[in-house]
Amino acid sequence: MKALKVAGIRAELDASDDRMQKKVRNAQMQKIPYMLIAGEEDQKAGAVSFRYRNGEQKNGIPLADAIAEISEAVRARTQV
Repeated sequence: MKALKVAGIRAELDASDDRMQKKVRNAQMQKIPYMLIAGEEDQKAGAVSFRYRNGEQKNGIPLADAIAEISEAVRARTQV
């Protein structure tokens, strides 16, 4: 979260006890463009699973690459 905020990216953490499917569904209903999911293995590797609003998903993306992709999309005002 800190790295995202340092890069100027608004971010929120869903620390609720809901199941992962419900968390993803809630984010989709809120039309959140990017979801970064960091499971135990991702955290050990310094990576995230990157999920777009349209359902496309990339797994094992280094956090720095995810931040760069989001920053570029914001800069270019890319719709996702």
